Amino acid sequence: MKTYGIVLGSSHARISYALPGGNVGSISTTDGSNSLEPVLFIGKNECIVGTTAWESASESPERFFRDILQKLGTPWQKDIDGKVYTPESMASIIISRLIKDAEIYGYEVKDVVITCPAYFDESAQQALKRVGNLAGLNEVQVLAAPIAVAVANGYTISSPPKTLLVYNLGASLFEASVLKVDADGIHIISTATEQLGGQNWNAALQELVLTRLNAKFPEAGNPLSTPETANKLYHNIEKLKHMLSIKEEATASVFCPDDTIRKINIRREEFEAATRNLLERTHLITNEVLKVAAQKHHLQIIDHILLAGGACRMPQVMQTLCKECRLSREALAFSWEATNIQEAHGAALYANIMRRRQQGYAESGSLSLPKPRVISGTSTLFRPSGATAPVSLGIMVSLTGGEEYCYNLIRKGATLPASNSITIGPVPGNGTSIVIYANNDPGIMVPSTMCVYAAHLVCSYENYLRPDVVHYAGLKSGLYLEMQASGVLEIHFGATVCRLKPTSYKSLLQPEKKEHFIDELISFD
Repeated sequence: MKTYGIVLGSSHARISYALPGGNVGSISTTDGSNSLEPVLFIGKNECIVGTTAWESASESPERFFRDILQKLGTPWQKDIDGKVYTPESMASIIISRLIKDAEIYGYEVKDVVITCPAYFDESAQQALKRVGNLAGLNEVQVLAAPIAVAVANGYTISSPPKTLLVYNLGASLFEASVLKVDADGIHIISTATEQLGGQNWNAALQELVLTRLNAKFPEAGNPLSTPETANKLYHNIEKLKHMLSIKEEATASVFCPDDTIRKINIRREEFEAATRNLLERTHLITNEVLKVAAQKHHLQIIDHILLAGGACRMPQVMQTLCKECRLSREALAFSWEATNIQEAHGAALYANIMRRRQQGYAESGSLSLPKPRVISGTSTLFRPSGATAPVSLGIMVSLTGGEEYCYNLIRKGATLPASNSITIGPVPGNGTSIVIYANNDPGIMVPSTMCVYAAHLVCSYENYLRPDVVHYAGLKSGLYLEMQASGVLEIHFGATVCRLKPTSYKSLLQPEKKEHFIDELISFD
């Protein structure tokens, strides 16, 4: 009897199956592909899922939705034609499409394992389970993506123990995780996730193309000025990125508002230079995850590195891994073919293993898992140099159900000087305050119990922020944090500037200081 695994990502949704003996495969959609683009257009009479949704998006962009996974577990919702759609109901429409397509090919999908990012808390995991139930599934198990990747690569139990690094660079999320595999199974030792992925590379490439277009053909107009040309630009930028992964130079066809098609040439070295900071960010996050594993769990050596996520196919990613770990290009060949399918295959295999355990079978024997396909490295990978942020600093947010988290803007270990900003909505009122918190975790969202008060600014949003009203805005507006190489933290909100000495927020991390209101401000203007 087959078991099934589902991935609902930012760039693709996919369903895989595993046979009782351990062989795995992908189930095609009725479009002829083995994955579905998880975008949704909600029309007056029907909901359109996949690539064809983009065609309707040009006419009614307010009915078009993407990146639904990131909204799960939040209070975000949308009223369309008098009906309220939540992230769960939207995601269930996409999953339902996958299931219906599978049924057309003769598969009966009722019980599944669905993967999720490792940072998903209980609220988000329960939301993902509700998605499956709304889509008509019976039993839904949620599995962290790093574990699914490990299972797909042949790791379920190991004696002697092995330590793995999973480097997962997807369309909109980057996740670095250290896993320990021993006789008891797979354990996530440390992990960090950031909203960083192929879409960020696309944005940098799009800016490069538009800058060149404006310089070469100023009369052509801005392709972003109309929904139709903007959608075509989006897809052509994605194609250009793929071409630059296999060619040193490629040409983008840009549909312009003046009804012309302009050709723009981009060299790979230009693209890599424009996105080097993005890649360095993944290195910093990875190194922090390795540090946590070494300091808290005494794991000094990474036995194997596993790559996942379609963005890992970019040459600059593989070249950096080869350089930092002193590996050959051939050592990474396996991941080129498997990056996009590992999570779904691993989820299906995990479901297979769980079923066999329920039936009293051991994991060895007739179950034939893939042979491990790995590259070796050590915990010295991506070692940063220079001054780094001694703690993470961020602002408190609240989730549905009352849970409070710190949304880190300056993250522990960031190379200094470091800066970041968010836009806060609705427009803040007078008489209330923004509170900055410190913690020792390099991740994005950290439970409030791990955070301590650092500083506050008057004239801000009266309630704790919700994730759906917090978004990055470069350095343009909103709350702006900057940490200098000296360690001094500057907090900007409008004309208000607060400067905090490094000794202040270092002392905050002592448990007895948790409720202490700091008064060691350098200045408060």
